[in-house]
Amino acid sequence: TLRSEALRTLQLANLTAEERRLLDGVAATPAEQELLGRLLHPGQQPPRPPKNDLAAWLTLLEGEADPAAGERIFFHPQGPRCYRCHELDGRGGAAGPELSLVRTLPHARLLESLLAPGKEVAPHFVPWQLVMHDGRVLLGLLVRDLVSGEQVYMAPSGETFVVHPLDIESRTPHAGSIMPDNLVEQLTLQELRDLIARLQQGGSPQ
Repeated sequence: TLRSEALRTLQLANLTAEERRLLDGVAATPAEQELLGRLLHPGQQPPRPPKNDLAAWLTLLEGEADPAAGERIFFHPQGPRCYRCHELDGRGGAAGPELSLVRTLPHARLLESLLAPGKEVAPHFVPWQLVMHDGRVLLGLLVRDLVSGEQVYMAPSGETFVVHPLDIESRTPHAGSIMPDNLVEQLTLQELRDLIARLQQGGSPQ
């Protein structure tokens, strides 16, 4: 577990050639080999099925999964950072849907929501495209209104920004979801298995 978490945390590290040499071969399991491959050879992961080929993805993701590892991935700052927008078991943000009850979704439907997050978006989670009077074009999900009259939005990056309605020239609904379309590309296959297992578990891992 410690080795996997270390390999995950090192994703954004600026490794020297010597450090990369020392890491090469440290992986002891196929899951760790995936993590190490992503670390040492970013962008060179094996080909994956098209996102619309749900059957192929279901087959690809067959195998053992660890919900406890999935929870660490959910809250990991170097992971997909699901916690920035979603609450799980009382922890996390509130910009997106609360996820403790997604265990009721069929496995295939949950996987599809990760592969194509913009396919079905509830009306109150539709992001807005804002054209500002100063020429900026912003995209964000309305999080809350402040007593000052300003509004807080959450950008696709997970960062929040504040604008005043009087500074907005136009505001139109944006097709799709604020959730990144490349979420599955940020994860190894084992991380995706583990994350789905955690979401399907519902409450805290036992």
